[in-house]
Amino acid sequence: MKRIGLVLGLLSCAVGSAAFAWRMWDWALNFDPGFTFSTVPVPTGSPSSAGVTILLVDGLRLDASRRMQTLNALRLEGADIEAQVGTPSFSRPGRATVAVGAYPAIHGVTSNRQKREIPLDNIIRRVGAMGGTCRIAGSKIWSSLFGKDIERCGVYRAGEAKEGPGAFVRQVPDVRASQEAGIAFILQEPAMLRIADIISTDFAAHEYGGTSPEYLSEVQRTDVLLGELVRTLDLTKETLIVTSDHGHRDAGGHGGEEAEVLSIPIVMVGAGIKPGAVAKASQADIAPTVAALLGAALPAASSGRPLESVLALEESGRVSLNAAVAAQRAAFERAVGERLGVTADPRGRTDWASLVIAHRDADKKGRIPYFILAALLIPALTFAAVRVSKASDLGLLAGLAAVVLGLLGPIGARIPTMSFSAINYDEMLVPFFVRILTLVAVGTLTGALVAAGVGQVFRRRPTLDTAFERAGSMGLVLAAALSVMTAAWWWSFDLLSPVTLPGSDALVQAYSLTLATFSASVTTIVLMMALRIIEGAGRSRGAAADSASS
Repeated sequence: MKRIGLVLGLLSCAVGSAAFAWRMWDWALNFDPGFTFSTVPVPTGSPSSAGVTILLVDGLRLDASRRMQTLNALRLEGADIEAQVGTPSFSRPGRATVAVGAYPAIHGVTSNRQKREIPLDNIIRRVGAMGGTCRIAGSKIWSSLFGKDIERCGVYRAGEAKEGPGAFVRQVPDVRASQEAGIAFILQEPAMLRIADIISTDFAAHEYGGTSPEYLSEVQRTDVLLGELVRTLDLTKETLIVTSDHGHRDAGGHGGEEAEVLSIPIVMVGAGIKPGAVAKASQADIAPTVAALLGAALPAASSGRPLESVLALEESGRVSLNAAVAAQRAAFERAVGERLGVTADPRGRTDWASLVIAHRDADKKGRIPYFILAALLIPALTFAAVRVSKASDLGLLAGLAAVVLGLLGPIGARIPTMSFSAINYDEMLVPFFVRILTLVAVGTLTGALVAAGVGQVFRRRPTLDTAFERAGSMGLVLAAALSVMTAAWWWSFDLLSPVTLPGSDALVQAYSLTLATFSASVTTIVLMMALRIIEGAGRSRGAAADSASS
C-alpha cells in the first residue's frame, strides 16, 4: 500500500499531462474560432485609385525599414505609418491579416503549419466581387489561404523556397531571381490589386539575425527593387503600399511578442494618399484602407478600420466612407457577439475587443470551481500518498532544495526563452520542447536522488528498500506542483477555448509547463523502476548468501 499511492499518483500526472499536451497541440494548430460574417456591400465612395500594389517584404523590421533610402523618400511623398502585427507573429497569420483585415483571434490562422483555406471575406474577394482583376506573386501561403478568391479575380505565380538552416546560402540566388520575376509578373497586365512578396529578407534574418550585415544587405537590395517598381507605376493614378508580415529578433526568429517582432512599417504613396501624413495603425487596417482606395465594400470580417487620417478625401467621400464603416462595424460586432454569446461588456461597450474580453472573463469565472477542485484535490492526494509512504521529511526538504538550487543555477540557465520567436525554424520546434523535457528530467532526477540519499544517510537503520518511497515521494511532489500550475494556466488563459486564444508567449509557456509535468512524472516512474530492480537484486543476493551459509 505504501507504494501503490505513489505509483497511481505519478501515473495520473503522466497520463493527464500527456492528454492535455496532445489536446493543446491539436487545438492551437487547428484553431478555428468559427466566426461567420454577412457581407454588407455598402459602397465606401468613389475610388481614389485605379489600382493598388502591395509589396510585402517578409520579415522587415520597422527600424531596418528606416535605413531604406527609396522607402524613406516615399514616406515623405506619402504616408509614414508605424503598425503592430497580431500574434502569433508568423508569415501565414500575417498574410491572412493583411487580406482579411483581422487578427488570428478572428481568422483563426495561428501558424505556418495550418493548411486550411480561409472562408472569411477578404480584400481579394471584394476586388473580384466588383469585377476587378488581381495579380499575385510570391509565397504559396497566398494560394493556400485564398486560392478560390484568387481564381475568381485573377492569376497567381508561386515563387517560394523552403527556409531552414543554411537555406540562405543554398537558395538565395534562386529566391532573388524568383521575386524579381514575381514583380515583373504582377506588372505584365493591368490589375486593380497587385501583391508581390520579397522573402529573401526573411531568409537572411532567420540565418544571421535581424541586425546582421547580411540581413541589412538584403534590405538594401529590396530598396533597389522598390526603386525599380516605383519607376514603373504611375502614382498619379495608382497607389503603392509597402509593408511587412512581421519583424525579427536581433538573433533571428519571430512568432512571439517581442517589440522588434511586432513592429512593422506601412508606407502608402500615390493616388488617394495625403503627402506627409504620419499615423499609427494595426496590420488589420491595411485591407479596409485598400477597399476605401478602390471604392470597394469593406471586407465583412475586418476588425480593422480604413486609415482615414492618411486618405485624401473630399467631405462627400468622408461621409460615404464613414457610413460604410458604421454599417460594416455594426454587422461585424453583431456577428462576434452572437458567436461569443455576449452582447456587451459590463460597462456596456460593444466593440469586438470588449466582447472578447467579456467572454474570456465569463469563461474564466465558470472555470473557477474546476480550478479550486484541482488546486485542493491534487495537493491533498499527494500529501496523503507521501504520508502513507512514510518518506523522510528531511530527505524531501533536501530534494526540494536541490531542485531550487538547480533552477537558480545550471538548470535554470539552460531553460530557453519562452517565446515562439526563440524557435527560429520549424526544424527547431521539436528540439525546443525536447530540451524542456530533458531539463525537467534532470531536475527531477536530481531532487529524487538527493531526497533518497539524504533520507538514507539520516535513517537509523539504512536499508535500500525505502529509497523507492523517498524518490517516488519527491517526484510526486514535483509532478503535483507542476499539475497545479498547469491548471492555473488553463484557468487564467482560456486554454482549449473554442473561440479565443491567449497570447503566443502564454501558449509556449503553457505547453512547456504541461510537458514539464509529463517529464517529471515519467522520470520518477523510471527511477522507481530502476530502484525496484536494484532492490530486488540486493534481496536475491542476500537470500543466496543466507542459503550458502546454511
